[in-house]
Amino acid sequence: MPRKQGPATDRAIRHQLHHALHAAEAKLASGTVVLDMRAFNSIADYFLICQGSNPRQTQSIAEAIEMALAPRHGLREGFTRGEWIVLDYMDFVVHIFTEKTRNFYGLERLWRQAPQIAAASLESAPRTQADHSKDRGGASGRGKKKSAAAASKSAPRPRRAASGSSQSRSRAVKKPRRKP
Repeated sequence: MPRKQGPATDRAIRHQLHHALHAAEAKLASGTVVLDMRAFNSIADYFLICQGSNPRQTQSIAEAIEMALAPRHGLREGFTRGEWIVLDYMDFVVHIFTEKTRNFYGLERLWRQAPQIAAASLESAPRTQADHSKDRGGASGRGKKKSAAAASKSAPRPRRAASGSSQSRSRAVKKPRRKP
Protein backbone atom coordinates (compact mmCIF):
# COMPACT_ATOMS: atom_id res chain seq x y z
CA MET A 1 0.00 0.00 0.00
CA PRO A 2 1.52 3.34 -0.99
CA ARG A 3 2.09 5.89 1.72
CA LYS A 4 -0.04 9.00 1.65
CA GLN A 5 1.92 12.09 0.78
CA GLY A 6 1.37 15.27 -1.11
CA PRO A 7 2.92 16.24 -4.43
CA ALA A 8 5.26 18.69 -2.69
CA THR A 9 6.72 15.89 -0.57
CA ASP A 10 7.20 13.67 -3.62
CA ARG A 11 8.98 16.50 -5.44
CA ALA A 12 11.32 16.94 -2.46
CA ILE A 13 12.07 13.20 -2.40
CA ARG A 14 12.76 13.18 -6.14
CA HIS A 15 15.01 16.21 -5.69
CA GLN A 16 17.03 14.32 -3.04
CA LEU A 17 17.17 11.32 -5.39
CA HIS A 18 18.56 13.58 -8.09
CA HIS A 19 21.36 14.68 -5.74
CA ALA A 20 22.12 11.05 -4.81
CA LEU A 21 22.14 10.02 -8.47
CA HIS A 22 24.43 12.91 -9.43
CA ALA A 23 26.85 12.05 -6.58
CA ALA A 24 26.94 8.38 -7.65
CA GLU A 25 27.60 9.27 -11.27
CA ALA A 26 30.36 11.68 -10.20
CA LYS A 27 32.14 8.64 -8.71
CA LEU A 28 31.62 6.71 -11.97
CA ALA A 29 28.83 4.42 -10.77
CA SER A 30 27.47 2.29 -13.58
CA GLY A 31 24.15 0.63 -14.31
CA THR A 32 22.19 3.24 -12.40
CA VAL A 33 18.47 2.50 -12.09
CA VAL A 34 15.73 4.24 -10.13
CA LEU A 35 12.67 2.13 -9.32
CA ASP A 36 9.33 3.59 -8.25
CA MET A 37 8.37 1.34 -5.34
CA ARG A 38 5.31 3.23 -4.07
CA ALA A 39 2.78 0.71 -5.36
CA PHE A 40 4.68 -2.38 -4.18
CA ASN A 41 6.40 -1.63 -0.95
CA SER A 42 5.82 0.21 2.30
CA ILE A 43 9.55 0.23 3.13
CA ALA A 44 10.49 3.06 0.76
CA ASP A 45 9.03 5.02 -2.14
CA TYR A 46 12.05 4.62 -4.41
CA PHE A 47 15.10 2.41 -4.86
CA LEU A 48 18.27 3.80 -6.40
CA ILE A 49 20.41 0.90 -7.61
CA CYS A 50 23.92 1.26 -8.99
CA GLN A 51 27.22 -0.57 -9.04
CA GLY A 52 30.93 -0.03 -8.75
CA SER A 53 33.71 -2.14 -10.18
CA ASN A 54 35.16 -3.10 -6.78
CA PRO A 55 34.45 -2.69 -3.03
CA ARG A 56 36.63 0.41 -2.76
CA GLN A 57 34.65 2.14 -5.51
CA THR A 58 31.32 1.18 -3.92
CA GLN A 59 32.53 2.69 -0.65
CA SER A 60 33.55 5.85 -2.49
CA ILE A 61 30.11 6.06 -4.14
CA ALA A 62 28.42 5.63 -0.75
CA GLU A 63 30.53 8.37 0.82
CA ALA A 64 29.78 10.74 -2.06
CA ILE A 65 26.04 10.16 -1.69
CA GLU A 66 26.24 10.70 2.06
CA MET A 67 28.09 13.97 1.51
CA ALA A 68 25.53 15.12 -1.07
CA LEU A 69 22.68 14.36 1.33
CA ALA A 70 24.49 15.54 4.49
CA PRO A 71 21.50 17.24 6.15
CA ARG A 72 19.55 13.99 5.87
CA HIS A 73 21.01 11.37 8.15
CA GLY A 74 20.47 7.95 6.65
CA LEU A 75 21.31 4.51 7.93
CA ARG A 76 24.24 2.68 6.37
CA GLU A 77 24.80 -1.08 6.18
CA GLY A 78 27.45 -3.20 4.48
CA PHE A 79 30.04 -0.45 4.16
CA THR A 80 32.95 -2.42 5.65
CA ARG A 81 32.76 -5.26 3.13
CA GLY A 82 31.68 -3.05 0.25
CA GLU A 83 29.97 -5.79 -1.77
CA TRP A 84 26.43 -4.48 -1.16
CA ILE A 85 26.05 -1.15 0.60
CA VAL A 86 22.58 -0.01 1.63
CA LEU A 87 21.87 3.63 2.46
CA ASP A 88 18.39 4.02 3.92
CA TYR A 89 16.94 7.52 3.81
CA MET A 90 13.42 6.37 4.82
CA ASP A 91 11.71 7.72 1.68
CA PHE A 92 14.22 6.07 -0.64
CA VAL A 93 16.89 3.39 -0.32
CA VAL A 94 20.18 3.39 -2.19
CA HIS A 95 21.68 0.00 -3.10
CA ILE A 96 25.31 0.04 -4.22
CA PHE A 97 26.65 -3.28 -5.48
CA THR A 98 29.73 -4.78 -6.98
CA GLU A 99 28.91 -6.36 -10.35
CA LYS A 100 29.11 -9.94 -9.07
CA THR A 101 26.85 -9.26 -6.08
CA ARG A 102 24.34 -7.31 -8.17
CA ASN A 103 24.02 -10.18 -10.65
CA PHE A 104 23.61 -12.70 -7.81
CA TYR A 105 20.81 -10.88 -5.95
CA GLY A 106 19.14 -9.30 -9.00
CA LEU A 107 16.97 -6.66 -7.34
CA GLU A 108 15.78 -5.50 -10.76
CA ARG A 109 14.53 -9.03 -11.48
CA LEU A 110 12.92 -9.27 -8.05
CA TRP A 111 11.10 -5.96 -8.52
CA ARG A 112 10.68 -6.16 -12.30
CA GLN A 113 7.08 -4.92 -12.07
CA ALA A 114 8.20 -1.64 -10.51
CA PRO A 115 8.39 1.13 -13.10
CA GLN A 116 11.82 2.59 -13.81
CA ILE A 117 12.20 6.34 -13.57
CA ALA A 118 14.37 8.17 -16.07
CA ALA A 119 17.16 10.28 -14.64
CA ALA A 120 15.94 13.24 -16.72
CA SER A 121 12.63 13.27 -14.84
CA LEU A 122 14.53 13.53 -11.55
CA GLU A 123 16.57 16.43 -12.91
CA SER A 124 13.42 18.31 -13.79
CA ALA A 125 12.20 18.12 -10.20
CA PRO A 126 11.52 21.65 -9.00
CA ARG A 127 13.82 23.20 -6.45
CA THR A 128 12.87 22.95 -2.81
CA GLN A 129 12.56 25.80 -0.33
CA ALA A 130 15.90 24.79 1.21
CA ASP A 131 17.64 25.26 -2.15
CA HIS A 132 16.17 28.72 -2.55
CA SER A 133 17.24 29.72 0.95
CA LYS A 134 20.82 28.53 0.28
CA ASP A 135 20.95 30.86 -2.72
CA ARG A 136 19.84 33.77 -0.55
CA GLY A 137 22.66 33.20 1.93
CA GLY A 138 21.47 30.76 4.56
CA ALA A 139 18.43 29.14 6.08
CA SER A 140 16.93 32.45 7.14
CA GLY A 141 17.22 33.88 3.65
CA ARG A 142 18.45 37.25 4.97
CA GLY A 143 21.79 37.28 3.16
CA LYS A 144 22.28 39.06 -0.12
CA LYS A 145 23.41 37.28 -3.22
CA LYS A 146 26.63 38.77 -4.58
CA SER A 147 27.05 39.61 -8.21
CA ALA A 148 29.74 37.77 -10.14
CA ALA A 149 31.96 40.87 -10.24
CA ALA A 150 31.64 41.47 -6.50
CA ALA A 151 32.30 37.84 -5.73
CA SER A 152 35.48 37.81 -7.82
CA LYS A 153 36.78 40.95 -6.08
CA SER A 154 36.17 39.62 -2.58
CA ALA A 155 37.33 36.06 -3.26
CA PRO A 156 40.80 35.27 -1.92
CA ARG A 157 43.40 34.76 -4.58
CA PRO A 158 45.25 31.45 -4.68
CA ARG A 159 48.76 31.47 -3.29
CA ARG A 160 51.67 30.59 -5.47
CA ALA A 161 54.45 28.58 -3.91
CA ALA A 162 57.96 29.82 -4.62
CA SER A 163 60.82 27.51 -5.46
CA GLY A 164 62.82 28.39 -2.34
CA SER A 165 61.90 26.79 0.98
CA SER A 166 62.04 30.07 2.92
CA GLN A 167 59.64 31.74 0.52
CA SER A 168 57.18 28.85 0.34
CA ARG A 169 55.63 29.83 3.66
CA SER A 170 55.09 33.46 2.77
CA ARG A 171 53.10 34.86 -0.08
CA ALA A 172 55.19 34.85 -3.25
CA VAL A 173 55.28 38.08 -5.23
CA LYS A 174 55.45 37.84 -8.98
CA LYS A 175 58.19 40.07 -10.36
CA PRO A 176 58.03 41.46 -13.89
CA ARG A 177 60.37 39.80 -16.33
CA ARG A 178 63.06 41.74 -18.08
CA LYS A 179 63.27 41.47 -21.80
CA PRO A 180 66.76 40.56 -23.16
